[in-house]
Amino acid sequence: MHVYLNSSDFVGHVNLVEKMLAGERTQPHFLFPFLLIGINYFFNIPFMYAAYAVAFISVFLSFIVAYNGIKDNNISIKNNHLIWCTIFLLISHPVFFLYPFDNNLYFGYIATNVYHNPTILLLKPVALFHFISLCSLLKNNKNANKTNNKVYLLALMTALSIITKPNYIIALIPALLLFLSIRFCFATKIYPAWDVILIGVLIPACSILLWQYYYFFGVVDNNSIHFGILYFFKMTSKLWTLPLKLLASLAFPISVLIIMRSKLTIRIDFQLSFCMFLISLIYTYFLIDKVADLPAGNFGWSAQISNFLLLFVSIRAYLAYLPEIGTSFAKSANKFIYTPIIIGGFQFFFGVIWMLLSPYYALTVNLVQN
Repeated sequence: MHVYLNSSDFVGHVNLVEKMLAGERTQPHFLFPFLLIGINYFFNIPFMYAAYAVAFISVFLSFIVAYNGIKDNNISIKNNHLIWCTIFLLISHPVFFLYPFDNNLYFGYIATNVYHNPTILLLKPVALFHFISLCSLLKNNKNANKTNNKVYLLALMTALSIITKPNYIIALIPALLLFLSIRFCFATKIYPAWDVILIGVLIPACSILLWQYYYFFGVVDNNSIHFGILYFFKMTSKLWTLPLKLLASLAFPISVLIIMRSKLTIRIDFQLSFCMFLISLIYTYFLIDKVADLPAGNFGWSAQISNFLLLFVSIRAYLAYLPEIGTSFAKSANKFIYTPIIIGGFQFFFGVIWMLLSPYYALTVNLVQN
């Protein structure tokens, strides 16, 4: 185990762009390097500054998509409350109360926001828009024959998300199948919109993912996927802390689930995002990808984007639930109704600390197994 200084993912991705221009093979999710090449060509901006520009625009787009996604579901909420809820979504971080035991702010937790990886920042607005669109189509799928254009847009966004970073889609596909299976077994009504599922998701996703797998793992001998229980977590965390870190990572969604109960679990967006998180945990805890024979840990990004979506769903579901019980605390029969706000406040506070310390943390604690 070695510690590499000044090894931010921004530097690594810029190096990949330079290798691409030199004729070397590069990553199959090519949207980010193509954006850097385009910005450099048209505006004569160095690749590193172009990478920062793309990251900044990605965060801005994430804010716009999340804000509108919450607003569409909560039209009675004031704009300033929506803004703060969206900021909370983009800053929230697990409460690292175990720091005194392992001096760790990040490893072992399933973070919702990281700042050192440009491709996960670029994926967020794409995945969020895709997820919102998919849930809307599934919810209104009795009128699926009237939504062909939306289905084609969904298919386009499916392809775009994969060439951005495949971690969202590789969690979504098995989660979508699990979600449909559960709905068939237990739901009283389900109207599967097969054009949404097949044309909008499965056909474009499977086609591009198969190409990516062949390109990255099938041709290059020293790239591979292996099974390994808690491989990276054993190196970076004390194992007894993992269950507690998982709970800390899900503190706000858990609190909303306790308060809302069936009013949350009957929602399609919660069911699908929860299934995604379960699938992504299996990836993160049990799979290892090796790049040039070095363990990379890229499956962990699936858990992070899934947790981000689960947090988004929990926020907008909770905001929709609050008007039902009245705005006055005295009128509420449930005196714990505002507990998620308190927990969210802690996650926001620790998220600000994480945002301020993240650049230093990313540069000085990037662990690579030889």
